[in-house]
Amino acid sequence: MHHGTPFFQGFSSILFGRPALSGLQQKLRDVAALNTLSDFFATFGFLIPDALLRRRSTGMNSRQRRFTLHVTFWAFLAQTLVPETSCRDIVRKVQAWWLLRAPKSAAGSSSTAAYTKARQRLDPKSIQGIGQHLVERLEGRVQPSQLWRGRRVRVVDGTTVSMPDTPKNQAKYPQPSSQKAGCGFPQMRIVGLFSLASGALLDFAKSSIHVHESILFRQLISTLKNFQRWSVELHFREIKITLGMDVLRCQTPGMVEKEVMMHAISYNLIRALMQEAAIRHQVDLTRISFKGTVDTLRHWSASLEALRGMPRKQQALLEAMFELIAKDLVPLRPGREEPRAKKRRPKNYQLLTKPRKEMKTPGHRNRPKSTLS
Repeated sequence: MHHGTPFFQGFSSILFGRPALSGLQQKLRDVAALNTLSDFFATFGFLIPDALLRRRSTGMNSRQRRFTLHVTFWAFLAQTLVPETSCRDIVRKVQAWWLLRAPKSAAGSSSTAAYTKARQRLDPKSIQGIGQHLVERLEGRVQPSQLWRGRRVRVVDGTTVSMPDTPKNQAKYPQPSSQKAGCGFPQMRIVGLFSLASGALLDFAKSSIHVHESILFRQLISTLKNFQRWSVELHFREIKITLGMDVLRCQTPGMVEKEVMMHAISYNLIRALMQEAAIRHQVDLTRISFKGTVDTLRHWSASLEALRGMPRKQQALLEAMFELIAKDLVPLRPGREEPRAKKRRPKNYQLLTKPRKEMKTPGHRNRPKSTLS
């Protein structure tokens, strides 16, 4: 007799019990609890052709490895889509992915060394090719009603991001000169060129913070067909805060630059989902919530992967996801302007004014109060 509790599924095993699991089933159940790479591929796979991630016939990424070009790209993408995901977490995802695909194979080493080396083998040109494909898709699906007087308007903005304080990062992207040595973090200046219609990040230029934004902007002029400067802080806020690019994590300049490129791809992938939802349900793309789309993706991707091998049900769930994204609209607030200020105060720790190994702090954590003479 079948016993089900569709509204409280977690109580089913408590009330009626469940058959014992085999060793393999137990292992698969444990790894399935993690979000695997397949979750993201089930959601974004139709946006990135397999040909762009095919194993090379010669040279770099030509050997058959556990971290193939395909696996490494999706693993790196998962790290940018879910902020605060460590390399160890990603290795667990890859182990889960392999066990779900080939149960008889070994899970592989839990060390992060192979993954970090695989990321270093990622060719920047391959990442750029995927990024360009997404831009062309986003721009190719812009509706005539989204154009400004029939023109494709571009918007420009600049920002800075920080990265780990390593000698190599400091050499290429030095910290502000106003900060004491050993007390600051290397910083990169980025100037981005966005599409007003689709919201896509079309291109960006990067340098140290000692290069002015206007100089970086000149590097982007060749990509312009029509130009007008607008205030687009919102786009960079979505990339830096929602996707976690505000503080980068790689230890070398080359990997930091790849990390920025992967964040750009992640941003455009989310934009592609928003555009798809807007087209299917005839809503204004500018009203769809970016943060809401990211949250929907994170919760629905595992369900999409669970329906792998059932294309009709998977497509129906995908349609439901697009409908949900299309309904999550940002309220119209014309003329709304709020100060860049925080209400919640940070904890009252002392500020680092010397290199950490030279800094001495009192037993209490509070900042020393100034005394009046």
